[in-house]
Amino acid sequence: MDKITNFLNAKISGLVTSKPEILADYARDASILEIMPKLLCIPESVEDVQYLVRFANELAKKGYQLPVVVRGSGLDQSGADLTEGMIISTEKLNQIQEIDDRVRLVRVQAGVTLGQLNSALALFGLRLPIEADPRETIGGLVSNFYTDKIAKKYGSIYYYVDRIEAVLSNGDLFQSQTLNAHGLKYAKNKKDFVSTLYQGIDQLRQENKEQLEDLKENNHARTGYHMITEVQLSPHEFDLSPLFFGAQGSLGVITELILKVIPLSRPTKQALFGFRDLKTAVDFMSELKKLQSLRIDFYDRRLVNLEQVKTLTIGLDLGETKYLVCTEFDDNYFKNQSNLKRLKKLSYQKELAIIDQPEVANIIAQINKSLIAYRNDSSVVERVIVADRSYIPEAELYSFVDSIKTLEKIFDQELPLFGSFMTNLYSLRPSFDLSQVNDRKQLLRFLQQYSKLVYDSNGNLSGGSAEGQIQALMVNQNTSARTLNLYHQIKTLFDPHNILNPKIKQGASLANLARFMRISAQIGLIRQD
Repeated sequence: MDKITNFLNAKISGLVTSKPEILADYARDASILEIMPKLLCIPESVEDVQYLVRFANELAKKGYQLPVVVRGSGLDQSGADLTEGMIISTEKLNQIQEIDDRVRLVRVQAGVTLGQLNSALALFGLRLPIEADPRETIGGLVSNFYTDKIAKKYGSIYYYVDRIEAVLSNGDLFQSQTLNAHGLKYAKNKKDFVSTLYQGIDQLRQENKEQLEDLKENNHARTGYHMITEVQLSPHEFDLSPLFFGAQGSLGVITELILKVIPLSRPTKQALFGFRDLKTAVDFMSELKKLQSLRIDFYDRRLVNLEQVKTLTIGLDLGETKYLVCTEFDDNYFKNQSNLKRLKKLSYQKELAIIDQPEVANIIAQINKSLIAYRNDSSVVERVIVADRSYIPEAELYSFVDSIKTLEKIFDQELPLFGSFMTNLYSLRPSFDLSQVNDRKQLLRFLQQYSKLVYDSNGNLSGGSAEGQIQALMVNQNTSARTLNLYHQIKTLFDPHNILNPKIKQGASLANLARFMRISAQIGLIRQD
């Protein structure tokens, strides 16, 4: 690798290194995997990225495979930013290029973090309404097709991306645009790699119309290249950019984006409710959903230190509370007042109801702190991130929670559920000691059992973000051969030499999952969502 390192350092303005002590810092993310790369590349320009990808592509043509994986902030939970090959880190592609507050557009490089962007936008009275870890990069949010707790009201990251710039597998620069019928015909007739993509995707769309309609019905999936369903924006509009959502760097390296932003939010109104039984909680949340609130967050009380919460709710009996529901409104003053009145009627004689009282914000903050403490509980070796953000239909939630009790018995541990009733995305954190061979085997068994439970509930394992290396095995088992073949054709069109993140999605394998499972606990990367 030293020869390649020296060669690349002479060709790009950024840094390329093969030093093991540096590579070790890039061998982990927030997942259960640990994979040591051969090379780390930190480009400082789009031209650097183009050269690096073109170099790997030329090697592949000569029979030498050097996989290319993109890494942002290293918070990926799916293992999609880990590789034995070459990591391209976007940490230096972190500039906010332009903010146009008149038309509410902002141009950013892919390595800009959500926190960095919203801090800058706040100076203009604007924001990107995505609720995620502020350390997440914008490129990472798009690549993983991240869906947050407030997406029901504001939409996911997909609705705020106006344009995407990406480096394709041959090193060409792709800049997305919405084409009409005449523009599509012109783009398909150009003699370059991009034109072959327009031709190929349009042909696949024409040949698989019936299948695409079937895929549209399962619009909660963030798996494979499901967004092929969205490239035809209307009968007269065509755009390839949806394919990059959830692709996890396997179709191209996102380098720049133009985003739509909105004004800063209004002051919110909050409420907290407690329930002794699940059915009452689910029925209540179904009624609450009709008020079109910003969020409806659901917690099993075992996640929360109620002793600390009690100090803030003197006079209220929390002893029998088993489930907690938090909600929030951010509409105009008059609508908020109307919603609060309806809430008070809806919550009459509930076990616990704190509505727009001065202490409610502190109580909810304390609940969130308890949740973070639970995830970092020192009494267990580690609560691993393998079952986060699964889509469970509203009608199935009651039976799903009941079925989790079976898993608790099988694996002899508590599995309290938490998530969002508004988006139907739920998580749980099993505890396994990855330093023990038996626990690693049990973890794989847990993944199989849990995924079966999710799909038996008409849900999707990867409902809130893409599947990566870890969940791909279970996802593919529940995906038809016809759909997998369509995804394979899309991948081959964009990446004929299979250099861009080849070990995710259909390239994932049980052998690699077992081989690269880390053997020590993860520290310092717990998400705050």
